[in-house]
Amino acid sequence: MKPMRNLLRSSLRLVLGGVSLAAVPALSADVTVDLNTTYQIIDGFGGMQDRGWTGYNLTKADRDLLYGTGAGQIGLTIMRIRLNESQSAWGNDLVDAKDAVARGAKLFATAWSPPTSLRVASGSSYKIDPSKYQGYVDHLNAFAKYMKDNGAPLYALGFQNEPDWCSEWGCGTPTEMYNFAKSWGSKLRANGNKVISAESFSFSKSYYDPILNDATALSNLDILGTHFYGTSKTSSDGTFDYTLFKQKGGKTPFWMTEVYTAGVNDATSNTWPLCLDVAYEIHRALGLSNMSAYNWWYLKRHYGPLYSPTGSESSQGTVSKVGFIMGQYSKYVRPGAVRVGATRVAQSDVYTTAFKKNDSVIVVSVNRASSAKTVSYAIAGLKSTSGNKITTSGTKGMSDDGAVSVSGGSFSTTLDAQSISTMVFTGNTATTSVEPMKASAAVAGSYEVYSALGSRIGSVRLEQGQPMELQVAKLTSKSGLYFARSRGVQAIPVVLP
Repeated sequence: MKPMRNLLRSSLRLVLGGVSLAAVPALSADVTVDLNTTYQIIDGFGGMQDRGWTGYNLTKADRDLLYGTGAGQIGLTIMRIRLNESQSAWGNDLVDAKDAVARGAKLFATAWSPPTSLRVASGSSYKIDPSKYQGYVDHLNAFAKYMKDNGAPLYALGFQNEPDWCSEWGCGTPTEMYNFAKSWGSKLRANGNKVISAESFSFSKSYYDPILNDATALSNLDILGTHFYGTSKTSSDGTFDYTLFKQKGGKTPFWMTEVYTAGVNDATSNTWPLCLDVAYEIHRALGLSNMSAYNWWYLKRHYGPLYSPTGSESSQGTVSKVGFIMGQYSKYVRPGAVRVGATRVAQSDVYTTAFKKNDSVIVVSVNRASSAKTVSYAIAGLKSTSGNKITTSGTKGMSDDGAVSVSGGSFSTTLDAQSISTMVFTGNTATTSVEPMKASAAVAGSYEVYSALGSRIGSVRLEQGQPMELQVAKLTSKSGLYFARSRGVQAIPVVLP
């Protein structure tokens, strides 16, 4: 049998549905992007605002830098606030929340602690008194109504922040959080908002496994939420690759709702290359965990996307390296974008994710190496003849790196040492799609099946007259382009919708 590279090249020379595929780039590039293989829908990127703990609100200029999409702005689309246990503090962040909503951002709130009257002791801390769950639901819904009535309706509401950090605020076991989700979760939609699960501080899957294994509990939630404090750049890919969620999560989004990366809070959000850890983490959240949102801790702090020296937080902040890194995603991978197939690890220390929305294709590559890397890319069906490259590095902050020339969907670019680059290609509304082979054209026999990226999926046995796509669908539940190959038979492209 021919090597896989030759197999793919020969298969792409086929002519299907009157469209010649000779112009489609050969899949021999470092990074192959498959626009037909789709994963999660992106909900956005953002961070936390909490005057009750920080002592300040954001200035209008701060919010322009954070949520605007103009020059020097980073285009965040999510704001998180604290659902304070005291009703007298509910208006603390209203000015920031209203402005974020007015800009089209998603506003969500999470409860750290129940009011004193609804607590019961638990270990060294306390938890929601199980006999007073109805009162707790009423408390949460009253906050959601307050925000709605005051011009800042919540997109989503989380009922417990970090239940596994049982010392400073309310806590709860995985079983308790599962039981609350199953029996009370749906009651938190009273004001039209979505419901977020309890948010583990360390991405502890024990808080999500019971929910994913119970269709009723899962249906009573709209978003699974977690924090990444249990992860770092040294964590294995397996920490992020959550198999059960991919198997049973269905269309339920998974959000990373709070984090700051190791060391950044002790240094500053301008410390390079320490801040590049944020780019690597976002890459793995999107590309391995299939997460739909990524949220930093405080929006403005000495370690926030807006940098402000300690003691000067009430003054306008400036966009930090962390902010520019988040902007490499948030300003270009907008809500509603869909992650598509892409070679995740192109070369040593080079990591890529790709997305599409409307007529745009967006490719984001992170180079963690201490040297520049020249990387080749191939995107079958890309109509663009050029794209724009934006880079953040030790010397750049979302800098325009000029045009990227494209020929037949293929291009090459040099990634700066220790950098993140976003490449945006527009004008792809009528991208050519590959139609599946007609069943009558497939010869009976055994076939080896490969993904468009060259990975073997398995083998199928085709009887005369059987549709090849139905046989391939038995091997995978993912949509996209596949190739079936049998000795003496031309490779057959198969598209699973």
